Amino acid sequence: MQPIVIGYANLIDIATLGGTGWNASYPLTNLQNRYAGSKARATGLTGQIYIDLGVPDAAIRAFGIKDHNASTVRLEGSAVSNFSSIAYDTTTLPTYADTSYLRALPAAVVARYWRLTLTGASNPEMGRIFIGAGWQPSPENNIEWGASLRIESKTEVAESLSGYEDFNVKPLRRVFRARFDFLPDADAWGVLLPMMRSQGDHREYLLIADPDDTTYQAQRNMFCRMRELSEIEDPYLNAHTVGLEFSELL
Repeated sequence: MQPIVIGYANLIDIATLGGTGWNASYPLTNLQNRYAGSKARATGLTGQIYIDLGVPDAAIRAFGIKDHNASTVRLEGSAVSNFSSIAYDTTTLPTYADTSYLRALPAAVVARYWRLTLTGASNPEMGRIFIGAGWQPSPENNIEWGASLRIESKTEVAESLSGYEDFNVKPLRRVFRARFDFLPDADAWGVLLPMMRSQGDHREYLLIADPDDTTYQAQRNMFCRMRELSEIEDPYLNAHTVGLEFSELL
């Protein structure tokens, strides 16, 4: 078991995307917005995307794709555009049984250029890429016992006088809630506060509950947003507590 990883500061919207073999009706630029149903689709059974972050010192720790149908995924990072030297390589990995695939890199990788390769039984497609920073507390400062993951329904129920119920069905979403106790200054003031100030409660996060969990990763990991900008409390000298709640992005 590893501590939780929270990905933030997605750079895909400022990146330059390239690659051949993509359907002109479903271009790569569709990956640079969060609209549901907006997808990029390859014309063959393999799709490859070149990502230029435009930031040479970007430290990447979290990666994800959303609304995809790929069978395998491979992510490579490099400091040079021709990938003659490789800073990071996942190798070819199978995706898991979900429409999202999230991965925490073992450590932050500083690389401007990234190459993403997808394969599938049909034309690979996806709706969003996340590639950005990530925070992982030390094991002794991981989330406290009592964290929860629930399914939230916004379905509206109208009941008639006879007792008959009618439903305005809306999609279900996951909501994760956890609390950190005894965080050091470096985590509280150096990471969490700037994270909340820069990302607010509307920008994307990646929640990777346990990078070692390959059995239930589809159930526990998600694209999400921070539902509430929580206060950082100081109950002890040089030790801080904060509760966080994340809501799944559908």
